[in-house]
Amino acid sequence: MPVRFGLVLLPVVGALVALTVEVVARLPRQSAQGLPLRRLAYALVGLALVPLLPLPLPTHRGPAVPRFVTEGTWRAYVPAGRTLVTVPLTSNEHSEGMRWWAQSGAGFSFPGGTSSAPAASRAPPRSVRRHARPICCSPRSSRARRCPR
Repeated sequence: MPVRFGLVLLPVVGALVALTVEVVARLPRQSAQGLPLRRLAYALVGLALVPLLPLPLPTHRGPAVPRFVTEGTWRAYVPAGRTLVTVPLTSNEHSEGMRWWAQSGAGFSFPGGTSSAPAASRAPPRSVRRHARPICCSPRSSRARRCPR
């Protein structure tokens, strides 16, 4: 929803900027006191647009992909058409499984993942997630503070 809202606002903001530039173009070049009124107005419009300039997206490297995946050792344990289960399960909060899948050449399936389907966040947890939750959320787990819901 937030992305769609932003896309709807984009033409509205563009129209407002165009109208503002049109109003500024009608201003007299100088005020009665000799100030360059039109130039100051254009500068203010430009300053108002500075926050819209693109910035580099912040990124980070995740933990190294296990050799079990990169060397293809997983193939000996996961028959064709079966699923490799990562702990914690792959989700929006735990995307390591998606990185592993990409590094393996998309050679296996994994449970979990993300979906942009309507009401996906209100869907009941799948049985695999219910059974894996006690494992990755145990007090001994290094990821106990970031458990999937």
